[in-house]
Amino acid sequence: MASFFSVGDLCTGESIPFFLIYIIVCIRNFFSLFIFMKNNNLNAKHSLKKSL
Repeated sequence: MASFFSVGDLCTGESIPFFLIYIIVCIRNFFSLFIFMKNNNLNAKHSLKKSL
């Protein structure tokens, strides 16, 4: 198998599925991190209100 990110591989279409999987995983991780941060933000606001 040739190098993962070479242009030739992308043009032949062999590594496109791997590339798509990589992108999907990155997006999913980003969204789960975003949701996690949002939930933490809400929890922080709630605990602030409780302490006040």
